[in-house]
Amino acid sequence: MDHLFPKGLGEDGDEDADGKLSTSLENQPWSAVPARKTGYIESIDADALLDVAREHGTILRMERGIGEFVVEGAPLVSVVDPGGLDDETAPAIFHLC
Repeated sequence: MDHLFPKGLGEDGDEDADGKLSTSLENQPWSAVPARKTGYIESIDADALLDVAREHGTILRMERGIGEFVVEGAPLVSVVDPGGLDDETAPAIFHLC
């Protein structure tokens, strides 16, 4: 857990007086990446997901976590990507979750 969620993670985020993150991300166009099959999430390669996000200049938000049950077609990951998902981004994400 310490590797995935370091103590300093998020401390420099844009938070208001109530401790809520800025709504700037909420106003972005999010595209859902649906799960390809039904089952439990066994692992997430966080480092590789970060690499994919950097490579494509986008932000990824995990909608489900390790140990959660997901049904085929349900949102697995959401992506901030004004141009939409390209043919390379979604398959790259599936191999990491």
